Amino acid sequence: MSKRTYGLMVAVVALLMVMVVSSSVLAQGTDGPPPSRDDEQVQEDVVRDLLDDNGNMIHPDKQLAKISQKHNGGFGGYYFDRNNRGHAYVYMKDPSRTTDAQQAFNEAYKGSRHITRITAIQGDYSYDDLVRWYYALDQALVKDGIYPTTGGVREIENRIRFGMKNQSDIDAALEIMGELEIPTGAVVFKIGTPRLLADKD
Repeated sequence: MSKRTYGLMVAVVALLMVMVVSSSVLAQGTDGPPPSRDDEQVQEDVVRDLLDDNGNMIHPDKQLAKISQKHNGGFGGYYFDRNNRGHAYVYMKDPSRTTDAQQAFNEAYKGSRHITRITAIQGDYSYDDLVRWYYALDQALVKDGIYPTTGGVREIENRIRFGMKNQSDIDAALEIMGELEIPTGAVVFKIGTPRLLADKD
């Protein structure tokens, strides 16, 4: 999620902030590939409580980064099963840390779904690293005269995503990533203006 979508999220939160999570059941899930993500309703699913402990507004990316730093195991985001919307999959760099996965999810998710199961799955990057890399790269791109069409941390992929105008901008961005020592696998570039919340590819 990027600063470019922050205004939209505030409006959504105003409608949904009173919703809370029901009970959760944890299951570790490293057996085979996880099922497809429920992307159709991801806009509802990424709603956060945007107030910190002092009642101040906090950006959703920064909130999830704080949650990632708070819990061991490398929390990297989550998504929901398309066929069982009460089943949440939580990216963890160490998916054996199931309790941390459950606690991180419970802090992160503020939507209305009745959560029946939480499964920790293998993630490649922690959310705090993704946020740090996103802001560093976004600023470096603009400084170099490259203006992405969109950009942000896409938690349902455990990746950063940027929309770019053309291939030459992508090539230049990859060089900048090398200079910043950002892992190439952490960022997905697409030509055009992909929607950060609902793209299926």
